[in-house]
This record gives sequence, C-alpha cells and structure tokens, in this order.
Amino acid sequence: MEAHDKDITKLKNELGCMQEEKEKYIKQMSVDISKETAEVAKCRKELSEFKSEYNKKLNRIVSLEEEIAKYKQAEMKRETLVSSCDDNDGMLEKMIKNEVQSATKDNVAVCDDKINLEINKLKMQNEELREVNYKIVEISQQQEAIFKKHLEEVEKNHMKALQQHCCNVFKTLCAIAPQNTKLPSVPVICDMDQFFKWLKDVENVMKDEIIKQINMNEGDESENKMNLKKVAELEASNRRYRSALTNLSSHIDAIEQEAILKEEVYLSEISRLRHEINEQLKKQLENEYKRKLELVSQASKIYEVMNRQQKKHSNNEMVAESQMKNGSAYDLGGANYNSNGNCTEMVRNGYDDELDIYV
Repeated sequence: MEAHDKDITKLKNELGCMQEEKEKYIKQMSVDISKETAEVAKCRKELSEFKSEYNKKLNRIVSLEEEIAKYKQAEMKRETLVSSCDDNDGMLEKMIKNEVQSATKDNVAVCDDKINLEINKLKMQNEELREVNYKIVEISQQQEAIFKKHLEEVEKNHMKALQQHCCNVFKTLCAIAPQNTKLPSVPVICDMDQFFKWLKDVENVMKDEIIKQINMNEGDESENKMNLKKVAELEASNRRYRSALTNLSSHIDAIEQEAILKEEVYLSEISRLRHEINEQLKKQLENEYKRKLELVSQASKIYEVMNRQQKKHSNNEMVAESQMKNGSAYDLGGANYNSNGNCTEMVRNGYDDELDIYV
C-alpha cells in the first residue's frame, strides 16, 4: 500500500509539473501574443501617421490649387479693369500696363513652376508613402499568418505531447497496479481537464482495489512481518555489499595509482639501461674499428715482408742459374742441388728472421 501511495504521489507530482509547464507555456504564449499585438499596434500607428501625413499633403495640394485659382481670378479682374479704363490716359497707362503685365506674367510663370514642382514632389512622396503603406500592410499580414501557423503548430504539438504523456502514464499505472485491476481507458481526445478527470477515476479505482486487498490480507500479518524482516535483512546486506564495493573500488584505485607509478619507474629504468647499452655498443664498435685498423696495418706489413722475401728468393735463383751455366754438367747438378738447398735454407732463415723481427 505504501508503494502504491508513493506511485500515486509521484503521479501527482508529475501532474503538478505538467500543470506548471502548461502555465509557463501559457505565459510564454501570452508574452508572444503581446509582442505580436505590440508589433501590429505599431504598424497600425505607422499606418495612421502615414494617413494623416497623406491627408496633410492632399490638403496642401488643394490649398495651393485654390490659391492658384484665386490668383487667376484676380488677374482676370485686373485685366478687365485695365481694359475698361479710358483711352485718354495715354501712353503712360499703356506703359504701366505693359510693365505690370510683363511683371505679373513672369511672377505667374515662376509661381506656376514652383507650384508644379511642389505638386510633383508631393505626388512622389504620396507614391512612396503608398508603397510603404502597402509594404506595412503586407508585412503585418505575413506576421499574422506566421503567428497563426506557429500557434496552430504549438497547440498541435502540445496535444500530441499530452496524449503521449497520457499513454505513458497509463502504461506505468498498468505496470504498477495490482493484478486483475481494470483501469479506466485513456480518453481519445485528451485535454487537461479530461486528463485530470481520468486520473481522479484511476485514483478512486486504485484506492478501492488497495482497500480490498488490505481487507483480504488482514490475516497475513505474520507473513508481512516476516517479509518486512527479510526486507530489512536484504537492505542490511545491500548496505554491506555497497560498503564492500566502495572499499574495493578504493583499493582498485590505489592499485591503479601504484601500477602507474611502477610503470613510470620501469620506463625510466628501461630508458637508462637502453642508454647504457647504446654507450657500451658504441664503445665496443669503436674498439672493433680500432682493432680492424691495427689488423689491416699488420697485414700490410706482413705483405711487405713477403714481397721482400720473394724478391730475395728470385735474386738467389738468378745467381744459382748463372753458376750452373759456368760449371760442368756433373758439377752443375751437384752444385745445383747444393746451391738450391742452401738458397732455400737461406730464404727460410731470412723469412723467419723477418717474422721474428715483426712479431
């Protein structure tokens, strides 16, 4: 029963959160609507200002046209008065008339040009203001259409989210509800009022079911006590396991730190040993190189000694051949044998002496 009460309170809290979100959404929508209303009011104000300015320009044009008409009437009256005067006034009046007419015509032409320029300028401003008015109206219509579309989309998304939330709440309640408990079905078109009404019906059904189960389980108090005792034991064992896991995690962290430190020490030792090995190899290579140079020099000396011995041997052979040519055949044979033996012995002795000297 306590679990069901917790679930009901949890659902109530979720409903409260949903209500707060709805209020926030309504506030946001009201702020957006007020902004859009302010923009529309600003556009309308600009439109009214444009209309007032337009009316002022029109009134100015009308007043100028009236002044032009009055000026033309006065000119016509003046001309009639001048024509009706006596001809006996003579040349002076004619001259005055001509001067006045020329002056008035020039003034009228200048005034007409200024008035035409002013009228054209006002017409251009009128056209510009008209285009601006059309643009303002078009922009306001576009903004209104965008706002309506945005409002419709937001309402549609809100309804979808509310319907999905209702389905999720229904699934959750079905999962936590006691067995053989038939909950009211979710309304097809769900708004907040219907949703709260449905939750109230669910709450009543759950309360009735819980009361029924409590009445059915009144004779099972001992079993409930045992279950509570088991729950307490399980919670105690859970706490022990959690503390053991905490200690184990701390030990693992310490082991990892120690492994990192040892790894750093080992890496530094390996780098030191590599450096020493490289130095030793370098020294060994240098010694080998020096030894090879010494062997090469020794071999060159030996080669020179052998060349000298060969030269001596060849000279001795040439001497022996010359002696053989000068002697008899028998003496030549014996002398050749003796001389060859003596020469060979001399070569050997000389070669051995040279080697001993080198060594």
